[in-house]
Amino acid sequence: MKNTKLSRKIIALTVAFSLSAPLVPLAASPSKIMVDPGHGGSDSGALGYGLYEKDLNLKLSRLVNEKLNKSYIVETRMTRNSDVFISLNGRTDMANAWGADLFVSIHHNSSGGSGYEDYIHTTNTTEKDREVQREINKEVQRVLSQYGLNNRGEKKANFHVLRESDMPSILLEILFVDHPGDAAHLKNNQFMNDMASAITLGVAQAMDLSLKENATPPTIGGGVDQTGDIRVQKMSGTFESTTDSLNVRSGNTTQYRSLGKLNKGDRIEVTGITSNGWYQFSFKGNTAYVSGDYLKRIDSAPPTPPANGGLLYGKVLSLGQTGSHVKQWQQDMNKVGFKMDVDGSYGPASRQKAIEFQKKYKLEADGYFGPSSQAKMASLLKGASNPAPSDPKPSDPKPPSNGLIYGKVLSLGQTGSHVKQWQQDMNKVGFKMDVDGSYGPASRQKAIEFQKKYKLEADGYFGPSSQAKMASLLKGASNPAPSDPKPSDPKPPSNGLIYGKVLSLGQTGSHVKQWQQDMNKVGFKMDVDGSYGPASRQKAIEFQKKYKLEADGYFGPSSQAKMASLLGGATAPSNPKPSDPKPTVPSNGLIYGKVLSFGQTGAHIKQWQQDMNKVGFKMDVDGSYGPSSRQKAIEFQKKYKLEADGYFGPASQAKMASLLK
Repeated sequence: MKNTKLSRKIIALTVAFSLSAPLVPLAASPSKIMVDPGHGGSDSGALGYGLYEKDLNLKLSRLVNEKLNKSYIVETRMTRNSDVFISLNGRTDMANAWGADLFVSIHHNSSGGSGYEDYIHTTNTTEKDREVQREINKEVQRVLSQYGLNNRGEKKANFHVLRESDMPSILLEILFVDHPGDAAHLKNNQFMNDMASAITLGVAQAMDLSLKENATPPTIGGGVDQTGDIRVQKMSGTFESTTDSLNVRSGNTTQYRSLGKLNKGDRIEVTGITSNGWYQFSFKGNTAYVSGDYLKRIDSAPPTPPANGGLLYGKVLSLGQTGSHVKQWQQDMNKVGFKMDVDGSYGPASRQKAIEFQKKYKLEADGYFGPSSQAKMASLLKGASNPAPSDPKPSDPKPPSNGLIYGKVLSLGQTGSHVKQWQQDMNKVGFKMDVDGSYGPASRQKAIEFQKKYKLEADGYFGPSSQAKMASLLKGASNPAPSDPKPSDPKPPSNGLIYGKVLSLGQTGSHVKQWQQDMNKVGFKMDVDGSYGPASRQKAIEFQKKYKLEADGYFGPSSQAKMASLLGGATAPSNPKPSDPKPTVPSNGLIYGKVLSFGQTGAHIKQWQQDMNKVGFKMDVDGSYGPSSRQKAIEFQKKYKLEADGYFGPASQAKMASLLK
């Protein structure tokens, strides 16, 4: 069924080339995209928190349709553009009759969950279906990460619109209308705009849509379009693609149009590298760029850092990275005068400090801490005080105190002698692989196999626990990474949050580490790495299911109260009385029991709003931390020279406590 459109094109081309008239080049017709807002009219779809799914579907579909036509050479249609009912058969018949190249059905979810997911058909799929799903999910993940939301994954189902369409098709379930946090985001126009941009970018990349003349791709998060000059640092070398269908683009992000593709084994002569790790080269007469994550250096000389000092921290630092290399950078930033928290997480605050550093030293202020920024850092440190850890001697597998026998966490895109040593060691312990000094997709896959075999978190990052296991295998003895000292059993505070806040995907820090230690104590075996990643979230869900709590992966008051009871603490009493105008500051600084953030509701928000009015920030007291509350929080933070990110956390709450006293 999916091959019908392709067959029609082949027949059309055959007829065209069979005519006796002189042959002329056939202009490629624009791709046809059918945008399908689910439900409508008498069919409201899911309901929750004052939201109607049919209205959300139409709103988002209109945004996607608008963005496609604004930026790209494309033809679009919508199955409905008003609040009317269209049958399922009517929707697919409309797309099939038009000869659409892609069918995108937009929905919102309900009935017990949170987060985003997307679907292609269970069996009737093509490679293009899978590419569309990969590209859209990848772009949507950027939005989910920005807003702290869950990605439930790429899925398959036997939905009518997927089964009965003649072209590649996908059904998107954006968020859950009946989940309070999700619903708050769905009421946020900026979130809806960002989601529409992500869907548009995913469609454009999967369908190889060309930008209109003088047009720019849509942006996520109110960012600036990538239209300025691209700064490139000179380097040279022969590189080879490690994967098929690797997009070659006109700029150094996926938002730029595709100029073509490289297949596995294709070689290029690189002439430069950008601050975010893309390689510049000449492609069909054009200056082109490709992501360094999928290239392997093959010329005889090993890759050497540029003359200005190279990558002091082993890789380009960018938003979302965590680990010891980020922690080292944060320590160095403090040394050279940029005061910041040292938590090993390159979040929005770290990115802002990187931009301040780049502006001060007249570097490209893009927030990617790459070769030129790291070279400047090295010169400030005089190249000696704190360089990135050197590679260990191959003959010495004993792990240092941080468990990193290769000097750093190994991750996709790294090259060098430390990677080569790891590959040799992998072969020694039974994982056969090429020894080329490049940690590409094949190396990452072997790392995952190693981690699965030894029951470690299988994320492809070869970090402390993986390297400690490697050291024990090479020595024939157990040598795990040093454990943390045993803390005393926590006693729940008055709000039930024994870890100071609700734990959720993406958090890092000592509170997460404490939780992981406690999870091991009560029978849920897991790594203790201080990072609440996918594996930690899964363990949280297992805990919640076992104790008949809401299994949403957010480890909040009820889950933490249960943990306290298992550890021998008392159950959590009621919340503190909101009438107390002078809260004392607990050890974690959270006088409202948790970090306040967009979408939260409850008595603690109401108390905060009352206190905000007391200290001069007039606002409604409705118990909901919506856009207006977030704006007031930012005004408060700006006034008192705190980080103005809208999260009312320890520093903001401590300031509030001092004002109320």
